[in-house]
Amino acid sequence: MKKLVLLSACALFAVAGNAQRVANTNQRVLVPSKAMSLNVGKKEASFEGSLQKSLNVKAPAKAATKALYYTRPAGTFYSGSTMDGRGYYVNYVAIPPAFDLWFMNRSNNPSQTQWTINGQDATDFVENNNLHWGETPAYLGAYYTPVLHSGSTTYQLGQDGKYFDKQNFSVFQIDSIGPKAPYDERTGKTYGFGSVAHVNAAGDTVRYCIGTGSYNFKEDGELFNSGVMQYMPKPAAPLYVEDLYTLVYTSTQPLTGDASMDAYILAARQTAEGFEATGDTIARLKAVAQDQIQWMEPTNTAYGKVAGYTVVFKPVDAEGYEADAFVINQPYAIYINGFQNPGVNVDLMCGDEAAVDSANVGCELVWSKKDGQVVGGIEFYENSVLSFAFTSFFDYCEVTDTLYAQDQQGNITQSYPDANVLYFDKDGKLDQQKTVSAEGVYVSAVRGWYDADGGENYFIDNIPEWVGDYDVNEDTENHVFQLSFPNVKPLPEGTTKRATRLWVQGLGYDAQHPIVILQGDAIIADGIDNVITNGNKQSDNRIFNLNGQQVNKAYKGIVVKNGRKMLNK
Repeated sequence: MKKLVLLSACALFAVAGNAQRVANTNQRVLVPSKAMSLNVGKKEASFEGSLQKSLNVKAPAKAATKALYYTRPAGTFYSGSTMDGRGYYVNYVAIPPAFDLWFMNRSNNPSQTQWTINGQDATDFVENNNLHWGETPAYLGAYYTPVLHSGSTTYQLGQDGKYFDKQNFSVFQIDSIGPKAPYDERTGKTYGFGSVAHVNAAGDTVRYCIGTGSYNFKEDGELFNSGVMQYMPKPAAPLYVEDLYTLVYTSTQPLTGDASMDAYILAARQTAEGFEATGDTIARLKAVAQDQIQWMEPTNTAYGKVAGYTVVFKPVDAEGYEADAFVINQPYAIYINGFQNPGVNVDLMCGDEAAVDSANVGCELVWSKKDGQVVGGIEFYENSVLSFAFTSFFDYCEVTDTLYAQDQQGNITQSYPDANVLYFDKDGKLDQQKTVSAEGVYVSAVRGWYDADGGENYFIDNIPEWVGDYDVNEDTENHVFQLSFPNVKPLPEGTTKRATRLWVQGLGYDAQHPIVILQGDAIIADGIDNVITNGNKQSDNRIFNLNGQQVNKAYKGIVVKNGRKMLNK
């Protein structure tokens, strides 16, 4: 049984601070003068105030390329609205730990621009007019986004947001354990109320947003909206998703009685013509009336009384029963259908994503005739994207292979390589003369090693019997762990050495550096040549769930078998 020893932040500060500087020594890391707490500026704002603006639905105009502009890193997300209909005043861009961070200059004259971060000149970090932060820290934190200058004109990510003038800054944060949205919901550019567009009695076209309803096409007649597809790029790191949800304004309850809707996360690929779905399903989700949340009471508007709801889609298996969370680590598409199901009256919002910043493809409606025949897709407003959020996080766990000593000014004074190597004598005792850290190997991650139920968020599979189990000493505040192996057995009679490599695994992310255990006369080369490697782990066909607990073949959900994650249906 693994033991958990909680360490205070101060007890780990000296060493953990060094461990946090793990990076290629040739990799530049820019550290602004003022790092920010993850909670700074995260005052929530109700969407109710922007209701009237959202109801004035007009097709977004095609975004023009700005004279001064840069884009956020591909595959990143904004901090999305919470399920109770609230957003954040500050523009937060969620970025994975240990991520090679680029902000791409899209200005008309990029060579005439300059970069700063929090007032500091960032010229040393500019490559081909783009800002290359380098590898982000492996620990949680928030930092100011860069400012791009051209003469007296400036641009900062998020400055078009409705709250930017009040806060005067935006930040990127290392991970974001919570809601993630593909577009910036603080811009106020949301469109939606009612069904899809239709012609009223006066012959005028009334433009609504995506949802239950029909449109009278001249050639095909009346077509009904049966679904909507939104393509998305590969996440910047493995994205562990617990659910998908979207905020709606509606004149009626979206789902009543036994009504339900389906959502699918489909594998996609990018071609010369754009994105296309491959036909493979990453996950299936379902929304039912019991899971919808009302966050705004009916409010009088020009359209009548309008209420605010959140429609929540939760993972299910092929039979429709509750399933585990899932991981997205490739280009994908979100397909939502069931708009025509009995008891469904859902009016999804969409948002306007500037074309120059968009890694997405405008959402497409799937139409059908009264007899159910599918007519095909049509783009819904150029540059528009679905307004949804994932309850999710970028997973990350990494074994520290080098420790650094630093002076009081934070300057690195000495490095200690092979910090991931543990040496044991023939009797199974740790050799503290050879081992860099007598406390054990350091691992950093975005979550605690154990969840609230005592299950493991991170684990090590296929530990040899002679190594025994491991102990976890945890700094809960900084998510830095010390792994020690107190039960290594003595060498058998007549044996002079043995070695193994162990791999830490997470929920969608596997550490890139191993833990190397050497005993007796073994050297590092023996650990490298050992049969247990990242691509050739011991195969015993045991099945584990994501908490590291062994399960049988009947278990449904994401499992680990022979060191590989797969979906057991």
